[in-house]
Amino acid sequence: MAIAISEKGTRVIRLIKAVKAVKKAIAPGDKLQLPGESPATYLGPHMDGNIQMHAFRLFDGTEVVLEAPALDRLAGQPATLVTAAMIEPAVR
Repeated sequence: MAIAISEKGTRVIRLIKAVKAVKKAIAPGDKLQLPGESPATYLGPHMDGNIQMHAFRLFDGTEVVLEAPALDRLAGQPATLVTAAMIEPAVR
């Protein structure tokens, strides 16, 4: 069985890998280098109900919100990304 991942899905996977590699605190406006791609910008924390999420803007303008517990804790702890949700940019 073959699994096809869309181009945007591939970008989200690259973003997850970049966040997992973060070993220091990041602040809104910081750039994360995605493997094999242009950097993504960290927009900052984002609340989804009672869950703290973290918003990023990819180089193509797509905003991605991830649950990234490692970004909620002290710098240097390993990242565990649980969920990812795509939000299309308002302007193309």
